[in-house]
Amino acid sequence: MESAICTYAAMCAALHCCTTPAYAAGALNFTLYDAADALRNAAADGLFRRVLLPGFARTACYQPTPKSADINSRNAAKFLRAGAAAAVLWRGLLRGGAFAAVPCCDWLSADAQAALRALHGIPSAGHAEPLVGIERASEKYCIYVPVPPALAAQSANVIANAAARWLPLLEQGTARLNFIAATGRTADALNAALVEFVPHASDYAALELAELDARIEADKTGLARLQLARPRAELAAVLASAAEPAPYPWLAHQVVSVSL
Repeated sequence: MESAICTYAAMCAALHCCTTPAYAAGALNFTLYDAADALRNAAADGLFRRVLLPGFARTACYQPTPKSADINSRNAAKFLRAGAAAAVLWRGLLRGGAFAAVPCCDWLSADAQAALRALHGIPSAGHAEPLVGIERASEKYCIYVPVPPALAAQSANVIANAAARWLPLLEQGTARLNFIAATGRTADALNAALVEFVPHASDYAALELAELDARIEADKTGLARLQLARPRAELAAVLASAAEPAPYPWLAHQVVSVSL
């Protein structure tokens, strides 16, 4: 167990992820009790530090330390240092949630991600650090941008800014843009914003078809069935056929919603 938690701490440090007992339990195949105990022991050994987040006081959140990466604190990335801002820790926690929830990617370390950005001229200053992996099935880059609760009201801008930043990769068709948010208000706001960017023709058709069927069912004369036959057939054809090509095929249709 001790070896497993050390390896896990090093991985969290390399990916700039915070963790919780629930995330650790899933990653290490531990019970929740054993994961919580292992994290407490690892914190006592200096591999993690327990941090406090506004609105997240009931669950233990652990930030990896320079020791977990086996480096000197002077050379450590800011993410690994004590005193990180709440927004930085929130993003680290959301990256940890994606790391726990998405099993189909080989994740890039923070250093490898920096090299990828340099290769494609993708800016770093002033931008949120995502979790980036290579999807095993498609061999495409999967970019998971963390969105803290404080940015829920700015969801459309968050999506647009992330797309503009990663466009060199997205336009090549070699990457897919995803977003990570906490289940609840933030995830709901992001999903609503994503619909504005990537409308689903079949979704709208299904709603309209349901409304027509309700009108037909309510009309006992049979006249509505005759009057609405053509529009109903057209909507049914939309549903039967493939949906219209998405205007941004590299943009995820739904946010990765993680429980904290």
